[in-house]
Amino acid sequence: MLLNLFFIVLTLGSHVGNAMDGDRSLRRRLNDTVGKIVGGNTAPLGKYPWFARLLIQENGSWFWAGCGGSWVARNWVMTAAHCIRPSTDYGVMIGSVCRTDVNNCGQPQVRVAATDVYVHPDYDSNTFNNDFALFKLDETQLGSYPNDYDPVTPHYGSYTTEYNQGRPLWTLGFGTTSLGGSTTTELYHVSLNSLSNEQCTESPYSYSQTQITD
Repeated sequence: MLLNLFFIVLTLGSHVGNAMDGDRSLRRRLNDTVGKIVGGNTAPLGKYPWFARLLIQENGSWFWAGCGGSWVARNWVMTAAHCIRPSTDYGVMIGSVCRTDVNNCGQPQVRVAATDVYVHPDYDSNTFNNDFALFKLDETQLGSYPNDYDPVTPHYGSYTTEYNQGRPLWTLGFGTTSLGGSTTTELYHVSLNSLSNEQCTESPYSYSQTQITD
């Protein structure tokens, strides 16, 4: 397990298109990026100014890519490798909380194009090991946003027992509000307890040791 788990923000998303970024459905292309976490509550405004909504650019218009990410440094966003498609122009909307509201529910946001995309060299699409990717952003498009808000600070330490004892981890995104239900148009967050590898092998989870990788 890669430590900070990046608040599990990387993969929480949906395959439904975003009206603010263009009136086009991306269902077929994004079926495998549907979020695996449901429920939660509306995130307070201003709590996650580092949350980034991934965008795809086609024919001069931007569309929601169905995934989220974390703004981790001035011109870097971290996301999930399984969200990346070859030969695609990507961008991010940093600070997004209301994806269908052009005013973002009153919270500042900034749209920035990605100049480079780096997928972890050991990413395995079968096991999802090393499911990380980095977007290098066009710093000239950030404007004054970095002056007003700070990126999230990753946990650079090693995996420790503090994550084995039910420590709450927060996941957030625009996922479904119920199993099989519709996606939310407002940013949601939900608290989940961390589990040790040993707990994952026990009931009710019952994963085998070969299914669990560090």
